[in-house]
Amino acid sequence: MKSIQLVTWQIVAIICILITGPLVPSRPGSIVLIVFGILIGSWGIIEIHRRSRFSVLPEVHPEGKLVTSGPFRIVRNPMYLALLVAAAGYVLDELNLYRIGFFIFLTVILVRKIEIEERQLLRRFPEYKDYAKRTSRLLPFIW
Repeated sequence: MKSIQLVTWQIVAIICILITGPLVPSRPGSIVLIVFGILIGSWGIIEIHRRSRFSVLPEVHPEGKLVTSGPFRIVRNPMYLALLVAAAGYVLDELNLYRIGFFIFLTVILVRKIEIEERQLLRRFPEYKDYAKRTSRLLPFIW
């Protein structure tokens, strides 16, 4: 149940970021971030579909496999990174307290989802520990 609540709040945060400013960005830097986020997310989804099962829920699917190829070589959570990069594009396009607040809220939700997901991956895949040591969690080369 907690996972469904997290996904629901994630969707709410994204919608709130979108409706608290212009839906169509006007600044070139914002457009670049949004497109880059979409590309990262698409690459991650394609890679997961090729090798395992995709779900918006942080639970590991019983038939799922550990994916360490494609964008997963760089970060363990490329789809969450993609959401944050695209959302940052919208926030920076029209910087206001609402968008900043919802971005922070989205970040907290995604970090919580990562915590849940990674605990399960550690239990399910013994090789995840080594993968985690050599691959950033969310921000390449930082965290």
